[in-house]
Amino acid sequence: MIGHLAGKDPRGAFEFHRLRAGEVVGDPSLWEANCQTQTRLLVSPTHKGVVFRPELARRMRQKKSRLHYSRNMSWTSQALLAAMTADLAMGGRTWTALGGSTWTALGHSDERVQKAFALWANGILGMITHWTRGQRTHKGRSRVQIGAMRKIPCPNLWRASGDKLDGAAKAFDELARLELRPACQAHEDNNRKRIDEAVCEMLSIPPKYNDTIDKLRIAWCAEPSVHGNNKTALKLLGKPSN
Repeated sequence: MIGHLAGKDPRGAFEFHRLRAGEVVGDPSLWEANCQTQTRLLVSPTHKGVVFRPELARRMRQKKSRLHYSRNMSWTSQALLAAMTADLAMGGRTWTALGGSTWTALGHSDERVQKAFALWANGILGMITHWTRGQRTHKGRSRVQIGAMRKIPCPNLWRASGDKLDGAAKAFDELARLELRPACQAHEDNNRKRIDEAVCEMLSIPPKYNDTIDKLRIAWCAEPSVHGNNKTALKLLGKPSN
């Protein structure tokens, strides 16, 4: 419904063209995943939309958001299960040599809740939760459909106190420009650990459980369906590669 890439099978509301550096448009889209450039919580739209079907375009514009969720996550190469854009954008779906993904826009009226969710999703608890619900037909990848995504457990972040949401938003702003390793290397990623610290603070998880969180990171990264026999991941785990 969102649209199609220029020159591809014509369908949807918009025809999408790749954005040039610094270009400002009215209908931006986070159309594709790029494991080389999308390594921080705050990302830039990748494409611009040219109206293809006006009535449908009006509907799609109502779905714009700053918060986006990856429904086709490659743990071995991609760093972000959720990301935020500086301005409102649509999601998208594509496959490239640098990563395949389905970015789905998620909305909430309180931007603090969006930032809190971005922290949750990119912390070890959020990634494990997605991993347990996603299809794991390919090693190192978890995919969920829209219906399944609606059923993925998540804390009731919108019910958090104002102080907790303020703290989460501040933490996001502080962490948003830090570079993250691919998700399967979370146990060796100090910036990912900082996200986990912010999530624990947001959820009032006592510091005595820090060791448990550390062990979860290591155990999860050691799962074959997470490391996908990736050579770098295996080396960091101290395991021989094939």
